[in-house]
Amino acid sequence: MNLRGYAIPFDSPIIADDRVEQVKPGAFARMLRGRVPVALQAYDHSPTRPAIARTGNQSLELFEDNHGLAFQAELSRCDYENLALYIAQGAGCSVNFTRRKLDGDAIVEAHIDHIAVTTNPAYRQTACWFADADLSMTPFALQQLAHRWQEGYARHLSRPVP
Repeated sequence: MNLRGYAIPFDSPIIADDRVEQVKPGAFARMLRGRVPVALQAYDHSPTRPAIARTGNQSLELFEDNHGLAFQAELSRCDYENLALYIAQGAGCSVNFTRRKLDGDAIVEAHIDHIAVTTNPAYRQTACWFADADLSMTPFALQQLAHRWQEGYARHLSRPVP
């Protein structure tokens, strides 16, 4: 059971630490090449919350496309069932930066240690959905994101592994 989504969009302004900043395309390239461990958590950023997927055991896959930092997670049946209502209510994603390099208000390089599926994401343009979901009755913006994700994932698969 796959959960897909965007953890963070590129070029989308947010107020963080009393200033406006935005993540630039390519900001996660070094992190992705270095295979930095990242976890997916449900509900919030609590350090006591167990991970439901991890890059380390390959249950979580991350990639950058034209829209942002995207992910796909293989979930257990229990996690899938526990998240189903939460996702149906329009949950988005939030990230925990462990490192970020700024150029003015632009984040040009960043590392994260986890993505949280939450109903209160910092970036409103994030979303997540189940791969097997019928999105035809969902908001058009979610359908567009899912389409962008499919295109980005196809490009990601066609790239040579570093």
